Amino acid sequence: MAVVALHLELSGSGLRTGLMDALREAARTGRLASGTRLPPVRSLCR
Repeated sequence: MAVVALHLELSGSGLRTGLMDALREAARTGRLASGTRLPPVRSLCR
């Protein structure tokens, strides 16, 4: 699996909401390509 270097700016009322919004925005703007596999949640939390 390839490593994805994606820098996200979190915003919103909580970490979960901010992460979801940032990932959606990255997909919408093309910074996160369709079909890109993301690391497991536990890895993202680190």
